[in-house]
Amino acid sequence: MASAFSSDCDGMGMCMSDELMKTVNAARAAANPPREPLTTDPGVRLFEYGKARQGYWDSAEMLKQVIDVMDCFKAKHPNKQMLLELDNSGCHKKMASDAYISTHLNWGIGGAQQAPAPLKITTEAQLGRNDGRCVEVGQMFHFIFQAGAPPPYLHPNMVAEEYVGKAKG
Repeated sequence: MASAFSSDCDGMGMCMSDELMKTVNAARAAANPPREPLTTDPGVRLFEYGKARQGYWDSAEMLKQVIDVMDCFKAKHPNKQMLLELDNSGCHKKMASDAYISTHLNWGIGGAQQAPAPLKITTEAQLGRNDGRCVEVGQMFHFIFQAGAPPPYLHPNMVAEEYVGKAKG
């Protein structure tokens, strides 16, 4: 069986050079938490399908491959953004525990979503409209209201006790 990524940049797989693979592995080692080094192109994963062979492809394997491909894509194409398109099969629905899931967000405070990990703002494009509430490049954006944060955009007169510590909408 094969699980493979194809792109207009690289074709099938990631086509990683040894030098680029060293760069990716250095970044993975410095990640928090550190990730295992890659030894092969993560864009194509082959295995013997079935119970008596290497097993079955599942959502955990798919998530691991997506993370590996994203690490390589960032190193290989630092000025591009990846758009990942998958079909709706069962193992393609796996998400990282701190994933940004748009259907879990709302305009009010709170919501059913788990709060994603804070996001470091690295480019102007992440800031959006500047109405005095944006963080600046280099700062962390928290998805939970922090002490001292201004009230929710749609509820400008809300007192801090009502929103601090709750998920932003």
